[in-house]
Amino acid sequence: MANLLYDDNNIAYPGEIRISEVALISPYGNVVGISNNVLEINIYEDIYSNFLTGDITFTDTDDIIQKLPVLGQEYLEFKVRTPLGSKYGEGEYDFTNARMAVYKIENKVKLNDKTQNVTLSFISPEAIKDNNTRVSRAFDGPYDDAVAKIVKKQWGLNSTKKCYIQPTKDNFKFVAPNKRPSDVLNMIASRAIPKTSALPAYLFYENGQGFHFRSLDSFYFVVKASGYAQHPEMFEFFCGADETKGNTNPRDNPMA
Repeated sequence: MANLLYDDNNIAYPGEIRISEVALISPYGNVVGISNNVLEINIYEDIYSNFLTGDITFTDTDDIIQKLPVLGQEYLEFKVRTPLGSKYGEGEYDFTNARMAVYKIENKVKLNDKTQNVTLSFISPEAIKDNNTRVSRAFDGPYDDAVAKIVKKQWGLNSTKKCYIQPTKDNFKFVAPNKRPSDVLNMIASRAIPKTSALPAYLFYENGQGFHFRSLDSFYFVVKASGYAQHPEMFEFFCGADETKGNTNPRDNPMA
């Protein structure tokens, strides 16, 4: 993994990724590069989860755990991408401008007297802010305006990430009852009605592009002047083996 250029698009096996320099940063400003020792990185995103989470496993041959030291209050800075050249763009997670927060040492496996494999769990720093913040204030206006304020304002999540918000109908007055920002956002998601979708049911979640507040049916339909239409195809799949190609469907045999 470490010997491949980050921008290289040559794929050797399924699930292959490219990873940039990985920096482990202590709360005191000490920085350790662990790129050459990384064994595995997992990043988890879910439309039913408000924040990104993940874990990283690396081989510790320099006793980083004790020397840094690693206490579960560190930050990780790196970029990771799928090596695909596609007209639909390349999947990338960029945690250089928005570092991920380490919140616990998940596992340590001792290999010998001087070497151990260490797994660190990390999460978006907004989740740490969310856990230590309570919102208690009145809102007046459309729900989407309240969402933007809670995500961006210092008294909320104080996030600098992009936030994609689907506009909501009508104006409302409500009071956030001294709850975590994510609790208030999920409460709004359960009440909001979109301007441009057929059904309610909003979701607030984070993925590699940023935060999203959108209705569930916006995943399946787009609004046009003529009405609702399905989202266009993003991927096409073709059979690679001659014996499995169809004779009548041109999609199965694009060279025919």
